Amino acid sequence: MTKNTTVEGSPARVRLHIKDLALIYGVTERTIYTYAREGTLPAPRYLPGKPWPFWYQSEIEQNERYKPRLQSKRQKALAASLPQKPQPQQITLF
Repeated sequence: MTKNTTVEGSPARVRLHIKDLALIYGVTERTIYTYAREGTLPAPRYLPGKPWPFWYQSEIEQNERYKPRLQSKRQKALAASLPQKPQPQQITLF
């Protein structure tokens, strides 16, 4: 999943793959591609000759302003799909 890479003269850069982002944002891998296409997330990077996309963690951290919005959309959808809890009834004895 994540992999540290070092470039001469720079600190280690952590690569996040599609599954990592899906877990971070609580969405499917397909949704991550949609967010990248829409510009909500940066465009993915590819290593030469490799078909797997990745993002640098530093690029995603720059986009943290989107994280609460994305999670809140997910949480709203989950809350709407769950059955509502019954409200307790007040009983008067006298």
